[in-house]
Amino acid sequence: MTLQLIVSEASSSSATGWAVLNSNFTTSLLGSLAGAFGGAWAAQKIVERAARREQLRNEVLQSIKALEALFALCNSFLNLNEQFSRPLLISFEEQREGVIKYRDALRAGSGILDDISIKMECATLTPPAIKFDFIGEIILDSISISGRPRMIASMLPQTIEDLKNSISERNKWINQSRENRDGSAYLAKFFGLPQNGLVDRTYMDLVHQIAKGTDDCVFFSRMLIEDVRKHAEAMRTELKKEYAGPVPRIPLVDFSRSEKKNLFPGKAGYESWTAMHTRVPETHGRRFYFVRYVIRRAWRKLIRSRSAVIDQAALAPSA
Repeated sequence: MTLQLIVSEASSSSATGWAVLNSNFTTSLLGSLAGAFGGAWAAQKIVERAARREQLRNEVLQSIKALEALFALCNSFLNLNEQFSRPLLISFEEQREGVIKYRDALRAGSGILDDISIKMECATLTPPAIKFDFIGEIILDSISISGRPRMIASMLPQTIEDLKNSISERNKWINQSRENRDGSAYLAKFFGLPQNGLVDRTYMDLVHQIAKGTDDCVFFSRMLIEDVRKHAEAMRTELKKEYAGPVPRIPLVDFSRSEKKNLFPGKAGYESWTAMHTRVPETHGRRFYFVRYVIRRAWRKLIRSRSAVIDQAALAPSA
């Protein structure tokens, strides 16, 4: 008798509990909580999308600024290569080869030789006023590019300074040698040839350093243009895919004139840099899909649990 009373009271309590869970109050409460949660999540998503859109747009705009500045920088080095560095090296090597052949013929006793005409390029050049600070700040601080371009952006300023120093040192050498430009001693010193058992290669090394430094600046600035443009295109593509509205255009870069004049150095000596890859930041579009999946799964689980509770209440024996 006592056991039946206990079972009866338990069944009555369960029925009352299920009735409460199935009441309008509980339904309204759960609906309000779900609505509040959904509204908060939707608001958060809107804020995140707006922030992401602004980030992508800023990435594209900053990349465009860097591209424009890099194009001007690379053209400056190309002009230097065309007007000074490469002609200086070519003329120096041609004249040096002629002097060596003439001296060898004299030592071999080849008879009477015609006079040799030597053109020694002794004009000085003011080092170019080129700065990389603005471009470096964009690449290292304002855009999310990584890998090779960040390494170039960290290294190129020193390469530019080394080129300026080489030009300044050549100017100094020219000015110090103005008073004594006669005789075989100066000729040997200018072309780095043996004289009395000694060889002074100072000027010859400076000519080669200027040519190599200019090639390095041309090569790395163009490589940086290619990497930043690739990054800008990836960010622009993501911006167009995820958001409506106007998208900034990436400016075209045309080096056809300089390529026809063969002003770019070859890839020999730069293999380690060309083999390096640029890592573009991963897109964030799928992150929202994952968040939606988790929330949808939790909501369905809640609905299934509530349905199971209601079904149990309906099947429970009445008091």
